[in-house]
Amino acid sequence: MRTPRFSKTEGPVSSSCSDPPRTGRRRTSEIPKFLTVQQVAECVEASTRTVRRWIKKKLLIAHRMNGLLRVSDADFQKFLDDHRDR
Repeated sequence: MRTPRFSKTEGPVSSSCSDPPRTGRRRTSEIPKFLTVQQVAECVEASTRTVRRWIKKKLLIAHRMNGLLRVSDADFQKFLDDHRDR
């Protein structure tokens, strides 16, 4: 007969509730948010053609993912900061 690892009064040692489990995955807050050209255009009340011109002139950084053009939220915020009227 096997002996149990823990008695009925003892439980397994666990980390505190505030420690996130170690899964090897990123937290969702660390994953950058990506916007479509349409979403960027709507945010600045411009056309998608204008946003594509900004990307072509390298004023706004865009990334191609599986053939889709996306702008990271951080790059969009930097673009807005750099082009804000003073």
